[in-house]
Amino acid sequence: MNQRTLREATQPARLEQERASDLLERYPDVTGEEAGAILNFLQTGDYFDVGLLTSNARLKPKLDAFLKDHRDHFDAEPGRAEAVIGLAVLFLFVAWAVWAVLN
Repeated sequence: MNQRTLREATQPARLEQERASDLLERYPDVTGEEAGAILNFLQTGDYFDVGLLTSNARLKPKLDAFLKDHRDHFDAEPGRAEAVIGLAVLFLFVAWAVWAVLN
């Protein structure tokens, strides 16, 4: 992959990050569609780009307000934590049973 191809491949992600940054700067004065664009970027954007956006100290107050207002989009589904804990307990029990049989 040459330098030009690399630059072209990263261009859409950079534009998406810049748009999300611009929208967060205007938050809460954004439309529902624009809030959806911010949500989409935070949930599906490249980890590096989302990390850069969330580490921006200038945007932190706006981002905190946005996350507070849209908390329901980021919370775990009901029962998911219980399922993970149950699976962990089951795994530990099976590991203990195998260890007990082998010793």
